[in-house]
Amino acid sequence: MVGGIVYCFTATGGKPGRYLLEAKSPGKKAVKYEAEIVVEVSKNKRSIKSLKRPAEDTITMHGYKGEKLLPVTIEVDLAAIAIAWDAAAPDLTAVSKETDKPVWDFVVLEVHFTIEKRLPVRRVFWMRSKWETWKADAGGPPIGGGTVATFRLDASQLGELSRLFAPSEGIQNYTNTVQANVWKIIQGRTPEKEETSEKTFNPDTFIGAKLASPSWDIESGSGPGAVSNVPFPEAVGKWRPGKKAFWVESALVPPATIKANFKSNESALPGGLDSSSLATFKDEVRLVLLYLHDTPDVDIAIHAHTDTVGTVEENCTLSQARAESAQKYLTNTTIWTGTTGTPKALAPGRIIMTQGEGQTLAEEDFKKQFPDDWTRLKNNPTEWQKLIGSKSAANADFRLFKIEYIPR
Repeated sequence: MVGGIVYCFTATGGKPGRYLLEAKSPGKKAVKYEAEIVVEVSKNKRSIKSLKRPAEDTITMHGYKGEKLLPVTIEVDLAAIAIAWDAAAPDLTAVSKETDKPVWDFVVLEVHFTIEKRLPVRRVFWMRSKWETWKADAGGPPIGGGTVATFRLDASQLGELSRLFAPSEGIQNYTNTVQANVWKIIQGRTPEKEETSEKTFNPDTFIGAKLASPSWDIESGSGPGAVSNVPFPEAVGKWRPGKKAFWVESALVPPATIKANFKSNESALPGGLDSSSLATFKDEVRLVLLYLHDTPDVDIAIHAHTDTVGTVEENCTLSQARAESAQKYLTNTTIWTGTTGTPKALAPGRIIMTQGEGQTLAEEDFKKQFPDDWTRLKNNPTEWQKLIGSKSAANADFRLFKIEYIPR
């Protein structure tokens, strides 16, 4: 609040640093004013400029008054607004107020749950220290790595901020308050690990390998609606397609499904796979192994699924053979040697179950795709099996493994 008027700020689409400034006058017949601004942060201080007239120290905010919506304006001192914002808002630059030294470009929070039997949750947060001197029209931060700190905590240490780590399989929406909340969590704590990289995260860790994959969508700028898929270090500070927010953090979730496009009736790994899918399969298995090595208190169960080509009985037998083949593949010390770029093979005792699930996954999906055929043929399993077995193009999607992660 400045001069009895309440101000608030909302990040807008376009480029980092752009906000909609809103002001509301007191009283029952309050008037709401709006203006577009550009905000820069340097050494824990904000500076605010008008988007349309950046050379001026004040900004004209426009609103409407009364039933006839008569246009009204107010003149606002931008320096006064910036000072009030600095006083009211938490530190967003990831610079320690105690030492006045830069901290880390990225923070990884690894949260464990000793009371609940849940998988640990990992999230990576971009703290912006390396890019605190952004210019509004610079198009985002430079591509690269930086300093990374990893903190390991128990959920009981988070207090009200435990909501940041509620059960989730996907990526959260991002706001400008994220770094402030992380800063509250890590202040006064010593990181479990610190790394420095000029290009990227360590690719021989689960986190580094996961963040190196081009899995983050950004507005590419090559045309209306154009989207690019890039690694996380390139995505930070770039606008999410169709969202009034830019990338700040990401959940780090291990693969739950691994596509395994086997040749017909084959079960050996890796030789039984179609050559076109082999590289992707190995990349996904590598992520699973890296995750398990970085998370020693988690085991897995392997569930193998087949397509609907053949009979139900044949697919049950085939899926069990594939599950057992996957177990041998993940524990093969000849393939997974632990040398640079290759994780170690998994200890056999950490695979607590291998289960062939047959064609159940594919069949359930086909029932949804072809409800009329299912209604007509559900009492004639032979004809139903012939029908779904003929869907060769769609069937390729169901040759896969489901990985179940089980905390001890």
